[in-house]
Amino acid sequence: MLQAMSRPPLSFNIHRGRRNTKKIAFNKAYMEFSEALYDWDNLRKTSHHSNEAVNETFAKCLTSKYGWEYWDLINATPYGNLHRLKNKRIEPVLQKDFDQIASQVDQALLTLSENRKRRAREAAYRENREGVAQHYQRLRSKQPQVILPPLPVFRRLPVVMMIQGSPSTIEKPANVSQTLQKDAFFIDRLETELAQWRRQAKKELGAVLGYPDWRTASTKILHPVERITARFLCKVCSKVAIRYRDDNCLDFPGACAHQCLGTKKDKKQDEVWKAERFVKDDKAIAALSKLLDLCELDPSFEEAQVLLSVVGNTILCTSCESGLVLNSKCIVGHSHRHEDMQMKLLLKDEAAVYLKYPFVPSLVRNLSGSERRIKAIRNKINFGCRHCLNAQEKKRAAEMQVDPAAETTSQETIPRHTRKKDVKRFSFNGLWSHLKEKHGITDHDIRDEDIFVFEPIDFKSTK
Repeated sequence: MLQAMSRPPLSFNIHRGRRNTKKIAFNKAYMEFSEALYDWDNLRKTSHHSNEAVNETFAKCLTSKYGWEYWDLINATPYGNLHRLKNKRIEPVLQKDFDQIASQVDQALLTLSENRKRRAREAAYRENREGVAQHYQRLRSKQPQVILPPLPVFRRLPVVMMIQGSPSTIEKPANVSQTLQKDAFFIDRLETELAQWRRQAKKELGAVLGYPDWRTASTKILHPVERITARFLCKVCSKVAIRYRDDNCLDFPGACAHQCLGTKKDKKQDEVWKAERFVKDDKAIAALSKLLDLCELDPSFEEAQVLLSVVGNTILCTSCESGLVLNSKCIVGHSHRHEDMQMKLLLKDEAAVYLKYPFVPSLVRNLSGSERRIKAIRNKINFGCRHCLNAQEKKRAAEMQVDPAAETTSQETIPRHTRKKDVKRFSFNGLWSHLKEKHGITDHDIRDEDIFVFEPIDFKSTK
């Protein structure tokens, strides 16, 4: 009885046999379909590759016949779309198919060729312009200084225009920088045209200074624009190049090279150099003339500028309430603080009274950087106000004149390490605020003669 219960019923076996028969029939039909699909796919691939080869041959025949580039025809013309469509459909491209779009293909290839030529000319022109700019910077860096017009004006010199070319006429780069540097013809021609431009600029700026049509038979007397007293301001933008930031005005080379930027809506107006844009800097000229008179020097001769530099830090500005000691390089920039700057020359011993803390040239400029090490220097409480220091020294000198014994006694009773504590110390940023609030000196007008340092700063080794 147990064996009878473990056997499956007869109906189950019959059902399982029928199911297996259906599965076998399905698998057989599926395999036949798969084989047919595989054969169809192979046939389609073969037909596709064969048709692609036929269409490619047809396209190459067209490029050979008309002198076109194969990849230009495929990628940049309506024929490329037709070619790819026919390949997808496994259909050959026929001559009549091409004839319907032949004019469009020719126009597309013509446009492509013109665009390529235009881009090549533009690239050559851009390279030539870069070569001109390189040669211009090379001339600017020469010593002694070469007087040059602004770069846009320099580009419009005939010889520069000839070698630089234009986008519509240039065919290939001309290696402008090397040509202007080594080719004797272009070097001589450029120097001639620059000399002619300088003569005209000298004449026009001379008229600005009040010397129209100035002439002399002497070979020693300088033209008015070449003298140390020739100073100009741009009445259009009132700006100066970085090298003239301390003077806040321009000499003759600076006026020649000056270019107004961002002052006109029309960019071409910014690239025009005209002497009428300049006016003479009356304050700077007056201050320099007074200094030359004190030194008994004639600005008409070249030696005046050399001898003036020997004066050193012995010029006292008496227009400043506390009195500031200057050198000849500071006079021009400092003169803009006063309507009529007055000064006198000091002996070295007299100047030493005002220079208890030495004068540090280019101090403000060196502290204007944004580097981390410069910020660390600015934050140190190591700066003092020379206006306040001089005022204290004047007050002490006046007290000493009244009662010399009292001054001596007070100095003897004050410990040596505390005698200078009455000189207030600032950070550089704090000193800015102090100069603005107490002495009315704006941020952009702070100069080296306004400040001093208690402890020397080595900018080269500071990290």
